[in-house]
Amino acid sequence: VHWAGYLPDDELRSLLSGSTALVLISESEGFGLPAVEAAACGCPVIATVESPLPHLLRGGGWFVGAGDVESTRSAMQEALTDEALR
Repeated sequence: VHWAGYLPDDELRSLLSGSTALVLISESEGFGLPAVEAAACGCPVIATVESPLPHLLRGGGWFVGAGDVESTRSAMQEALTDEALR
């Protein structure tokens, strides 16, 4: 887990491009811009089904129920171990 805080655009793109996944599992999300930015940089996304991200990313990620710890753990494990899915 890496908490980067604010980054200039070029540093953000570099960080996202080299990341294993972006995890955005908030219980509600207005849009999910960090996940869209991550996907645009080729970074896999783990997000909740309650967010608009399943529609925005059209299945291009792992989508879990808010508060579903086991599904979140499983998605994170897959992202870490199965390079073909990334």
